[in-house]
Amino acid sequence: MALKVTELCVIVPEGEAWAGEIRRRMVRAAESIGLSKEKCSDVALVATEMATNLEKHRAVLPIIRYGVTESDRRGQGLLIISEDRGPGIPHPEQALRDHYSTAGTLGGGLGAIRRLSDDFAIYSETPHPRGGFPGTVVVSRIWSNDPSSDNLFDCEALTRPKPGEIDNGDGVWFGQSGDSLQVAVIDGLGHGLGAKKAAQAAREELDGTGRLPLDAILDRLHRALQRTQGAVVGILRVDLKEGRATFAGVGNIDCRIYGSHPIRPISMNGSLGVVTPRFREESFPFEKGDVFVLTSDGISTKWDPADYGKSASASPLLLGSLLLRDHSRPKDDATVVVGRIG
Repeated sequence: MALKVTELCVIVPEGEAWAGEIRRRMVRAAESIGLSKEKCSDVALVATEMATNLEKHRAVLPIIRYGVTESDRRGQGLLIISEDRGPGIPHPEQALRDHYSTAGTLGGGLGAIRRLSDDFAIYSETPHPRGGFPGTVVVSRIWSNDPSSDNLFDCEALTRPKPGEIDNGDGVWFGQSGDSLQVAVIDGLGHGLGAKKAAQAAREELDGTGRLPLDAILDRLHRALQRTQGAVVGILRVDLKEGRATFAGVGNIDCRIYGSHPIRPISMNGSLGVVTPRFREESFPFEKGDVFVLTSDGISTKWDPADYGKSASASPLLLGSLLLRDHSRPKDDATVVVGRIG
């Protein structure tokens, strides 16, 4: 387990010929972070299988997301996410077995992706009368270093800029000390370069805040961000020794806790750096096995983890990928952080 942040890019495949282009881009990304030749070959195979599966199964609205994951314990890794909106796989577990195919192929694609990946997850749903979110999401990540499991916290942050733009106005900050974790989601006002500079200024100000009360941290951020176009920020602190968590936020940062003591603490209205906001800390029980989700307003709030069943809730990476697919807004930067303890 570790604290991981990935900034994602998007490729929209247009026919079978795109498999080669997707493979080349993934290999270049793998080489850029120093993956070994063997691992670059694995990346090439994973990318090819993902791209050809989307074409062979005539996926609806296919997308490949990818990005470099920065981790506190595992160095860097290349994350590749294949997603579509249908038709879905009727029996995903069978599809992971070798020689199972519904498209007349050798049936080794998904199984090979799982074998070659350090992190792997799949979600698939076929259309049904009750609604839901049909389609498939396949997640694969290959790390530069061997897996490590010496961290209590398993946290995934996925963030992307507004579609069509390069600069991401959202940001994520992690701070850990022993069995205490602090995570902040930052959304620079507007989008583009100005929002990106505000988010970066907030991250730099958060460094070294240690165990200051959260309302004191937000006040410090408010003063620092007056030199920028401002931002909204939500901060969650989890203290396992005390069995409690504390949240404080200003603006549209959504925070939810699922598990033994579900709660949805509220951010105060306002914008840091623009108008003097009010601050309020909210404290509540938090135990091992609980899950937290923080999102910027680039993710709609109209979702529930029950929509995806137990498999998605068990994997922070998969749940984050599903929220990006189904609930991210097309006209804004978007960020989701999903964390699980123990």
